[in-house]
Amino acid sequence: MKIGDLIVATKLCQHDLDITAFGHPYGYVPEGSVYVESDSSLRAIAQSVASQKGINLREGIIATGDQFVADLQRKTWIAKEFGADALEMEGGSVAVVCESLGVPFFILRAISDAADMDAGFNFDKFLESSAKGSADFILSMLKMMDA
Repeated sequence: MKIGDLIVATKLCQHDLDITAFGHPYGYVPEGSVYVESDSSLRAIAQSVASQKGINLREGIIATGDQFVADLQRKTWIAKEFGADALEMEGGSVAVVCESLGVPFFILRAISDAADMDAGFNFDKFLESSAKGSADFILSMLKMMDA
């Protein structure tokens, strides 16, 4: 994926959660599982919106952690261990809370970097444009849901 691409999480995991010493796999959330699946009906609405807007919206596994991954070896391990298509720092936590409360959820991410130490772009400019694009996308989803 490249900077600016959009991805919707089919499921999320916590790539930095390690309780393997207790016999659990990497990413296992106690009293839960390794993966939390997002709501398929919300993903279908997102795909409809993307189609209407001419946006190529990918679906895939998003891995969450509390660290900025900038090491190719770590990035490769996460991709292999979890089948991750994207890395970020918030979505998996939202997913765990929503699942525990029985709340359907949807995670949309705009890719901001390649997790490869190349910060050769204006992040502040990206942040503004991606926030506006994501807000427009979500508002379009809400309009579709209200129709």
